[in-house]
Amino acid sequence: MVIAGSQEGPVVALLDAEPGATVTEVPLIDRTRRCGNVEMGSGISAESDTILARGGEAEQLIDRLTNIAALALTTDAVGAAARALDLSVNYAKDRCQFGRPIGSFQAVKHKLANMYVTVAACQAAIEKAAEKFDSAPLDASTQVAIAAASRFGRSGAGRVVGDAMQVHGGIGYTWEHDCHILMKRAKFAETYLSDGWAQGDRLVNALRTGAA
Repeated sequence: MVIAGSQEGPVVALLDAEPGATVTEVPLIDRTRRCGNVEMGSGISAESDTILARGGEAEQLIDRLTNIAALALTTDAVGAAARALDLSVNYAKDRCQFGRPIGSFQAVKHKLANMYVTVAACQAAIEKAAEKFDSAPLDASTQVAIAAASRFGRSGAGRVVGDAMQVHGGIGYTWEHDCHILMKRAKFAETYLSDGWAQGDRLVNALRTGAA
């Protein structure tokens, strides 16, 4: 699926990549994902039966797909954060220092509690955004809900996985442990598609215009 420009505005088309498309893989911090730059060769063209939408319809389709991608990526990041929280709680129960589990120390308790609150709040924001998208995918309030969930969810997930690394200490950085994998997954989501500042600007503009 590609987006191109025309005299009528944007065009969304579903093209066969075989005639001349080349894909150059781009290394990512998250090695569980694959990403690449796609270059369309001169032998590839959009026929009438491959065009999905033009003009205003294409703009709506692009907005819809962008919202789906943002919500899916945020959900994935928060899922990684939730798993990191579970690992941290179990590790705090098992890891002993000064003759008792580290989870019994107030500093660790508070960190785990904050992690739990953040994950729960992020999940609630995602659920609200998903419900709005299901009922009115292109409504202004839906756009705001998705921007809010994306901004809060991705940054919140980043904080949770960072705290998880602190709870685990050195073991979390070892190649054999899942903690660093979850951290890379959540950190990747913080900047992919759009950064937190862009989502924040979108929210501020919506509040100023009354869309929220």
